[in-house]
Amino acid sequence: MLKQFDDTLRTGLITILNVDINKDQWLHASLPVGDSGLGIRSAKMLAPSAYLASAASTLLLQQSILTDSIWMQGDQSVAFAETLWTGLANSPKPSQQTQHIQKAWNGPVAANQKNLILSRAPSDLDKARLLAAASPHSGDWLHAPPITTAGLRL
Repeated sequence: MLKQFDDTLRTGLITILNVDINKDQWLHASLPVGDSGLGIRSAKMLAPSAYLASAASTLLLQQSILTDSIWMQGDQSVAFAETLWTGLANSPKPSQQTQHIQKAWNGPVAANQKNLILSRAPSDLDKARLLAAASPHSGDWLHAPPITTAGLRL
C-alpha cells in the first residue's frame, strides 16, 4: 500500500508540475530539502524509520503492559521493519540512546539514497549540480525579504 501511496503522490507531482518524472528524479524529489530534495517524502522510504522510532519511544510502556511471556516472544513487526530499514539505510542501527528519534533512523536512509542518486548521475556536471543543491546555505535565497527597492523581489 505504501508503493501505491507513493505512486499516487508521484502522479500528483507530475500533474502539478506538468513534467515527466523518472524513477531517479522521483527518488531525488523525495529526499529532504536539506539533502537537495523537494521534501516530498516517499512513504515507502519514511515508514520504517517512523515505525522504529515510535516502537523505541514506547518500549518501556510496552514492557510494563505486556506480560513476560508475551514480551519474551518478541515483536516480529519490529524485526521486519528493521530488515526494511537496513535495506534502505545500508548502515548500522542508531545507538540505543537515539533510537526514539525518527531523524536518527531517517538520516542514514536519506544519506544512502542521496549517495545512490550521486552514483547514478550521468555526468560530472550533474554531480556538481546535485552537490551544490545540497550545500549549506544553498536555499538561503528563500529567506530574502521581497524588497523591490533593494532588488530583492522575484
